[in-house]
Amino acid sequence: MDMIYLINSLFFEPPLKLLKMLTCGKVDLTKLSDKINYIYVLLFDMTDMDIAGFRRLRTISQLSFESLPQIILQTRILMYMKEHPNDSFHESVSLDAIVASLIAAALHFVIEFVYVRLECIACRTTFMHYCIVCFNGRFGWLPFTNLCNSCTGNVAIDDERKKVLDYDHITTQFMCAKFAMEF
Repeated sequence: MDMIYLINSLFFEPPLKLLKMLTCGKVDLTKLSDKINYIYVLLFDMTDMDIAGFRRLRTISQLSFESLPQIILQTRILMYMKEHPNDSFHESVSLDAIVASLIAAALHFVIEFVYVRLECIACRTTFMHYCIVCFNGRFGWLPFTNLCNSCTGNVAIDDERKKVLDYDHITTQFMCAKFAMEF
């Protein structure tokens, strides 16, 4: 499952997202995206929500347990190298490689953070709540339940009462492109 995710994330998703941003969302890529997702359905018998939950769980896990610690560790290594310029550590570690890796990790963190933040906005929830939901793999999760009164089912916030809770079109705007969350 991770290998398929890796291939998808490396070869298919970046060009699709870039094309969507460059065309301001005017090119409909849902059919192509559905064909790519069919691999998960075929091989692992996953539903659309399972696929979306797996992807978000993986993304949040990468941000929390891979990218952020990598950025912190490599920043610390750079600080050490600056503080100790004559250390033998310089002979075995390439400064250029660390800087390139740090830039790539920071860029990955920013891109994924923006994408997750857009989903938070589309679901009208906080970043922390959405991360917790994603850590649970989004199994059994329904968007907008944080806006409802648990006893009556009414929307709890006055401003939110005026907004329609449209589960078919959970979207948010980023620059000129409209991003839709799969649900």
